[in-house]
Amino acid sequence: MKHIYILSVSGNLAAKEQFAQINTLYTSLRKGKVGKFYSKYFALVPLRALKYFPGLSSELSVLLATRVADKIATFSKHRDFTAKTTDVAKDLTENEIAALQYLGGYVLFALNKRIRKSRKWNTLSQQQVLSMFQAGKQSDVASTDQKLVDTVNRGGLWRISYVVEQIFTIAELHFKEKLSGRHLTKIDKDDIVGNLEKNHEVNALLAEWVCSSELEVSKDISADILHQVLVLYVTV
Repeated sequence: MKHIYILSVSGNLAAKEQFAQINTLYTSLRKGKVGKFYSKYFALVPLRALKYFPGLSSELSVLLATRVADKIATFSKHRDFTAKTTDVAKDLTENEIAALQYLGGYVLFALNKRIRKSRKWNTLSQQQVLSMFQAGKQSDVASTDQKLVDTVNRGGLWRISYVVEQIFTIAELHFKEKLSGRHLTKIDKDDIVGNLEKNHEVNALLAEWVCSSELEVSKDISADILHQVLVLYVTV
């Protein structure tokens, strides 16, 4: 179960000062100084976690302070990426984007179904995997159109989240680049997937995807999920 922690800064001088400090750190992060952000953040916030998150135990406040740092860093990467992707995605037609959404939904659905049928589906590791797949679905309250999926869906197709769609967008563009203007007799899937797994933007989006999971997902499992998702997408 997720919890939402809200601290109002209205009329609270201490909270306003704390917000100003965090905002200053975030400004340095937006300039690309991730290492500097983390060093200053951990020298400031976790040491005073009880002041930043009053009402929590010492252990929980420190844990929350740590997770907030990762959330801020991920959000910053996502904002920078969104601006870049808006331009890059112009290389895809409306029909290509619709097909990408359809195929992306199939990939998550197929992998999720495979795990569900596994005898070990109830283990902790497999539950983390299932949690990631569920987090990759578009929420019921989201209003983003996915025209092809909506047109042919009879209740079994998945609409993918914005973050997952961007991962597949990068994969699609990279795939097209590899195949453009060449006479190929074989597609090197391993090379395509390997390059995508090293892509900075893909990994930033993966971190965002992990953060949206109901369960905490280990780094090894999230990396394996990314690999499986990309392999199946490129294969299909």
